[in-house]
Amino acid sequence: MVMKSPHCRFLIFIRFTVLVILFALGGFGSVNLHAEILDEVVAIVEDDVILSSELHKEVATIKQRIEASGTQMPPDYVLRKQVLEKMIVEKLQRQLAERAGISVSDEMLNSAVADIAQRNNMSLDEFRAELERQGISFQTFLDNMRNEISVNQLRGEKLAVVSRLVTRKWSIMKRPRKKLAKRLCNIIWGIS
Repeated sequence: MVMKSPHCRFLIFIRFTVLVILFALGGFGSVNLHAEILDEVVAIVEDDVILSSELHKEVATIKQRIEASGTQMPPDYVLRKQVLEKMIVEKLQRQLAERAGISVSDEMLNSAVADIAQRNNMSLDEFRAELERQGISFQTFLDNMRNEISVNQLRGEKLAVVSRLVTRKWSIMKRPRKKLAKRLCNIIWGIS
């Protein structure tokens, strides 16, 4: 069973209320109403959503890259599923980084982009033009880079925590067994 967040339940309540009001007004015949679906939610990721238009745009971008590379295009339903899974993982990673207090300054972002341009033997303006030529907006590229840097920082922090835990466990295991047994007895049964 999927638990809906309070935010999601609120949106459902608002939609229901609007529908009831529209139905009531339309039922009296005094108002000519026309409803149109603007977009739809394809996935709820914690407190965020992925809209159909976002998924469609990302699928189109990936298709363009696949065609440019000359690789065989997977069936649409497979590509759509894979892209949606990628988008969900990216949103979750971004949310984890935000919760961990990780942020990427504009200075850090600009430095990373300048480094990428330099590694490709291009100026920043040439790099921007090349991205646009490939159908990638510079702002989208910056957003993706900011996300990638924050996720890498999150991974680095998690790796540091794991490293400290392993070091601590290893130092405990290296102690003489009598001291370890005595310490465990103290912890478990309160025996001195």
